[in-house]
Amino acid sequence: MTDAHPESAPSTPTVQQELAGIAALIDGIWQLASSSEDEAGNTETYQQAVADWRSYREKLLQQLGQSEELARLKQLFNLSQWQLALVLLAALPALNSHYRGLYQELNPRSRPEASLDWLLDLLAESPAQSQQWQQQLGADSPLLYYRLLQPPADAGYCLSGNLEVAPDLLAYLQQQPLIGDPDALCLNLFTLPSHKLLPPDKDIQSRCIQLQGESGSGRTSLALWQASSDGRQLYLLNNERLWQYSAPITMLRDIVRFLTLADAELLWPDGLKALQQQPAAVCLLNHWLQQHTTARIWFTATSGESSPDLWPAILAHHHPVTIQLGIPDYKHAVSLWTTLAEALPLKLRRVSWRTVARRYRLLPGDIQQVLLELVHRRHAITTDRVLQQCVARTPLSLSGLATRVQPNDKDVPLVLRPDAGAQLHELGERYRLRQLLQERELCSSIGIMALFSGSPGTGKTMAAETLASTLGLPLYKVNLANIASKWIGETEKHLDTLFAEVEHHNGMLFFDEADALFARRSEVKSSHDKNANMGVSYLLQRIESYNGLLILATNFKTNLDKAFLRRLQFSIEFARPDEAARTTLWQQWLERLPPIAGIGAADLASKLELTGAQIRNICQHTLLLALSEADDEEQPTVTRQHLAGAIRREYQKHDSTFLAAQKLAGWLE
Repeated sequence: MTDAHPESAPSTPTVQQELAGIAALIDGIWQLASSSEDEAGNTETYQQAVADWRSYREKLLQQLGQSEELARLKQLFNLSQWQLALVLLAALPALNSHYRGLYQELNPRSRPEASLDWLLDLLAESPAQSQQWQQQLGADSPLLYYRLLQPPADAGYCLSGNLEVAPDLLAYLQQQPLIGDPDALCLNLFTLPSHKLLPPDKDIQSRCIQLQGESGSGRTSLALWQASSDGRQLYLLNNERLWQYSAPITMLRDIVRFLTLADAELLWPDGLKALQQQPAAVCLLNHWLQQHTTARIWFTATSGESSPDLWPAILAHHHPVTIQLGIPDYKHAVSLWTTLAEALPLKLRRVSWRTVARRYRLLPGDIQQVLLELVHRRHAITTDRVLQQCVARTPLSLSGLATRVQPNDKDVPLVLRPDAGAQLHELGERYRLRQLLQERELCSSIGIMALFSGSPGTGKTMAAETLASTLGLPLYKVNLANIASKWIGETEKHLDTLFAEVEHHNGMLFFDEADALFARRSEVKSSHDKNANMGVSYLLQRIESYNGLLILATNFKTNLDKAFLRRLQFSIEFARPDEAARTTLWQQWLERLPPIAGIGAADLASKLELTGAQIRNICQHTLLLALSEADDEEQPTVTRQHLAGAIRREYQKHDSTFLAAQKLAGWLE
């Protein structure tokens, strides 16, 4: 016992040396218990040994806690000297099996583990002091509140029953890495990703933070960056599993204790929502934050599912904050694309992340998924391939309100009159350079609205498809039947959902037959008129905040509300094709048919004033007639009669049979 005397220890002992001092205390009392005054043969010698042991105990209690680990443990849980000694005495049998046997011999009730009353009697100078310490070990004492020591739950055996020590505390005393056991503590450790984490836009000083945003908005990355920059680990709490335990608050105490010992932070999904019905859990978190100035807890919530109002009042003095996360701005998006791409084995060839960031406003999680899907590409990755992968990740439907349309095949070029073609190109450039225009303060919003007007079949839909393909955007065509509702307020809800989803997926929104929704507001004569006018008014407000590309197509421009026309950046008139345009259209569609003797595109264009859609329909029907009569469908023969029959059918659609007969009379001779 003399060798382990506190006076002989170095000025800054290790935790092992301090544990050795505790072990020496047990060795000493065991030696005294193994002898008696008679066996010692010298009463004076025995009494001196008892006095020496008591003196050693007194000095041990005074000097305990000098090692870095025990000093931190004492400070973290606000432990007194005797409480620190009690922890080490309770842990000793678990740390060294030799002392399990000694405890069993020393404990009058013959148990291998310690009990609170026996350990307190061992440490106290008198029964009165032992009784005083027992009274201080109430439910709110740090030893029991954070379950560092775990006596039996039965109140009748609390002092005399087997005393257990928290497993993570034992690991801490052994200087082992503290790793939260997912099965025991409902915790999972976040590991740092291979790429560099980007810092948030603003410093976060609060220790109580709610992160709102959709999946992939970077909530975990933000918390992980903040924790790692402070030299801490971040653990995810399994919220669903926590409340499946019979004693969830007890489990939460274990979690809080572990985080404190590990100097780690907690990420709790939907935690604020769960706390609304758990006042005991709120009190526990409040106590933890009050007692530990470095403790930090992160809550996550989906946008719209939580709000600052959900913060429990008791946590208000911790200055909680709510941070809304969404699609990053242009500069942050460029950094994300660049940083995430550098961490992956990608075969890049002159990829412009600035172009990708301007074209596609993606959540951080979506950016990462796009890049991961490009990893296994054999060919070199270009800017166009990245844009194509961005489009491929978008859904085929937006809550049933809009459907993604396959863009126009580039093998079928769009044929427009020169002015309309020039305007369509300018529209594409306006979208491509919209960020730069906003940065130069030439526009207040990056959203763009254009109107395509003209007769049916003049290329409005095909122009929208071509524009989407050129810009690398998913084209969503609105399902008008699912938007409109007879119930008041439902149409507005549908529109809000539609705009929010298409913005999230960076789509191009196409309203065909737009006058059905964007029609002139009328004088209110019925509830139907009032409801319709409310829908138009809502649309006017919503397009002001829309950040994407919105295309309205109509056959009747005059039917649209003038308020919409004032908000247009572009209004493109799709006139019926002139003779030169018709010649080009006939050429590109006749090339897809077997040769027809004596038929020329210029001759057809001069005789028939048709739209592009009509010319396409005629060529399709011509081949159909030829295939139905052919002996070999692989090698059909197309004649003038097949073409004439297809032209006649097209005119019949528009009740123009007489006109068709006149047009074809001389031509067929």
